Amino acid sequence: MAVGIAQSEREKYRFPNAALNHLLIKLYHIRLIFRRTLLFLERKPKLTSREISITLSKNMEKSAGKFREHGWVFVENIFPEEVHKLLVREWPSFYHFHPVRNILKSYDGHFISPDKTICKYPIIEEIQNYLISREFSHRLDTFAADSVTGRRIRKKISFSRARYKSSCVNHLDSVSTSESNSGASMNIIFFVKGTGGSRSGGTCIYRDKNGGVVFEPTNTTNSCLIYRSDSLYHGFPPMKFGKYRWMISCHAQVHSNAVG
Repeated sequence: MAVGIAQSEREKYRFPNAALNHLLIKLYHIRLIFRRTLLFLERKPKLTSREISITLSKNMEKSAGKFREHGWVFVENIFPEEVHKLLVREWPSFYHFHPVRNILKSYDGHFISPDKTICKYPIIEEIQNYLISREFSHRLDTFAADSVTGRRIRKKISFSRARYKSSCVNHLDSVSTSESNSGASMNIIFFVKGTGGSRSGGTCIYRDKNGGVVFEPTNTTNSCLIYRSDSLYHGFPPMKFGKYRWMISCHAQVHSNAVG
């Protein structure tokens, strides 16, 4: 849940601003029926046989120093090449995703039928299993190198697609109000594939609730942004025409009762 949103930021999303996304949200149920139909008609794709272990590259550990100093870091080539190629090849079609339904986070997110999607694209479950594994939990603790131990990825891992005019309001995560996770919460944003460049759907780090871009990713293919979600404002401005971005996002915390 998004909190700490400035009124000036909210005004940017009030109709007639963001008119395209307001229209798409009005058409949500019609668009959902259309996508469900395509999902029902889709044949199971022919998946290539492979013996690849899902993991992340050592570039994550190499970037740890900057994270410890600033509370955020951008990592390129986050997946080994063979893992990234497989992920792109097996990325689900648009009709697997719920159409936009939130004006403050105006992109297609979460699978309409997770079981069907995982059945047809097993890479999705393999990625999820790695991110919630003890191995990745240990890597996160080693990466942060602070007084916190036992960070785990919440099972609510988000897969999303963004396109022209998609955006995310500048905000803090509601975990910022949780005393039990103060200093422990982290967001990990994996950019799977995208056009790149400015205003291409890369999650920005902002100075405060009124904006002021501290960092904007311009490489949205096989890259990753890791940041402390309890203290850093983040979001991204409306994407330019012709831009697209595929993304996986997850949240690490210690106590499962805290909300991200």
